[in-house]
Amino acid sequence: MPHRVSQASNPGKDLHLRSPRRKDGRPIASRAGACGARRSSVAFACCGNACSRAAAPVRRRSTVDGAVRNGAGSTGGPGVIVRCSWAGTRDDMCAYHDEEWGVPIHDDRLHFEFLTLEGAQAGLSWETILRKRHGYRAAFAEFDPDEVARFGDARQQALMLDPGIVRNRLKIRSTVS
Repeated sequence: MPHRVSQASNPGKDLHLRSPRRKDGRPIASRAGACGARRSSVAFACCGNACSRAAAPVRRRSTVDGAVRNGAGSTGGPGVIVRCSWAGTRDDMCAYHDEEWGVPIHDDRLHFEFLTLEGAQAGLSWETILRKRHGYRAAFAEFDPDEVARFGDARQQALMLDPGIVRNRLKIRSTVS
């Protein structure tokens, strides 16, 4: 994890982040800034959230016809929406990046939804799970924990036939129990 430099060791200057190092001097990747860049660099400017190791900033560009495209390598600027490269160009991934990723959750149903979706993602891409999100909401009673807890064996078996979700018995059972 990045460490904050104390005022005592850096009097009169702004505090900044310093990357921890291995014994051989190579930097240790951390969640915040794992892409290897420092806090003041493009990596943190990409979206304000912690970047993944492979993330690179991406800029949306307006074309002549008014469409918006993602393009690599911008630090942003007035009117430019900057996002990590993993968000790609799909509307659902861009919306997830811009509106939900890295935002604290204070709602029990939404928290239950994300726990379920994260569990379903195991071995799959997040893009696949986002495409099935509406199916999960329908299948799991809009993520009402009390109602889902009452799902019996017959209801769980019915979920195994639902193409709107990942049909894995263990993943379904982990949500219900």
